[in-house]
Amino acid sequence: MTAMIRRTGYLLALSFLLVGCGSSRSAGDHYRAHGDYRSLHAVSRHLAVGMPESEIESLLGEPEYWPTESQCYYGSDRRVPMDPILNATYTLVIEYTRQNESPGRVVADWFLGPISE
Repeated sequence: MTAMIRRTGYLLALSFLLVGCGSSRSAGDHYRAHGDYRSLHAVSRHLAVGMPESEIESLLGEPEYWPTESQCYYGSDRRVPMDPILNATYTLVIEYTRQNESPGRVVADWFLGPISE
């Protein structure tokens, strides 16, 4: 009986993991189509330090802006309320770094919040 309960627990954990992966993929699809904050926020919850740049771009597409070689921006449709002067929008900022053992760049840090133009 205990083995069956443990096996059921493992299956439930695995199914939650798979659903989480699928939801980040579908949120990424929705973000690429609509550029909306809700989808961008959903994807940002699945980001991790060390995630390859290629995986980020497969989820979100090409970034809107590269202010530096190691940093990119993904904008959204959400504006900061009551801020007509700064015109700040909620933006995902991703900082990349190179690791010796990986051929490309990987996520070093990220921030989702208001960025002014």
